[in-house]
Amino acid sequence: MSSILNCPVCDHPFDEGDAKSTAYPQAGTAGFGPMPRSIHFCPECQAGFITTVINQEELDRYYQQGRYWDQSFNRLSIHTHPGQFVLAQSRWDIIKNQMSAGECSILDIGAGQAFLGWIAAKDPSVSVERYCAVESDDNLRASVQKTWSAGAIDAKLSLKESLDHVEGRYDLIVLSHILEHISRPQEFLRQALSFLTGDGLLFIDVPNQDYRFKPDVFPHLLFFDIMSLTRLIQHSGLSVLSINTYGPSITQKLKRPGAMERTLERCVYRFRKILPSAALQGFFSGHFKVNRCQEDGLWLRALARR
Repeated sequence: MSSILNCPVCDHPFDEGDAKSTAYPQAGTAGFGPMPRSIHFCPECQAGFITTVINQEELDRYYQQGRYWDQSFNRLSIHTHPGQFVLAQSRWDIIKNQMSAGECSILDIGAGQAFLGWIAAKDPSVSVERYCAVESDDNLRASVQKTWSAGAIDAKLSLKESLDHVEGRYDLIVLSHILEHISRPQEFLRQALSFLTGDGLLFIDVPNQDYRFKPDVFPHLLFFDIMSLTRLIQHSGLSVLSINTYGPSITQKLKRPGAMERTLERCVYRFRKILPSAALQGFFSGHFKVNRCQEDGLWLRALARR
């Protein structure tokens, strides 16, 4: 007998037996008890979500103890993480065109290496007064602190383990590859938006239905397309300013790169620490097509305002 499911994105109730579903791609991730077997899709907003209960304490340890990022460095730069750096630059290029003049403050939730804050603080077209990075990985927070201290940046940095420790209001809230890890996105967004100023800006970056091209999507719990992400933003009381997909198309992603392309990428990455920054940025920006806005791109990016 099938059960009634409620979509975590739009609250629409529907019969599990009538819902479209697909297998949950996972390549044998171990140590988390019951793993998701399938993704169900809401017939109203098209959001995909799992129904298997994941142990939240185990997930928290996964994020906090370096298992998600694999490794951290004492100092972070384009030379240590070129892919993450150019992705952060491409996100900032979208955001800054909507930023108001004057001083601004940024709350970056799930900040990772905090490259977005570094790039924004170095941008002469804006004046970042405060940058708060929320990152659960202890090693990454320590690395961000060392990097920021050595960078002679005027903006005040604060590092928080979770949203529960954040105070104040911010002109920009960034959710970069965080919502796909959240089982209750409406509740999470309400908490995040409580820190947004009255005319503040929200930026969201999530994978575009990555179950279609990844052999393993763990620990992703939600799967968005343009419709479902739009519905979630509107449900939170915000107006969507822009929403598009970026990067190579999923069709291109499914094609196996040629031997020469794979060899070039490996060589550039291997010698990344001695290559000029501009050369690294140019190569990885072009290789990953981080600035390309096209139909069915790998990443879904949205800007919204109250």
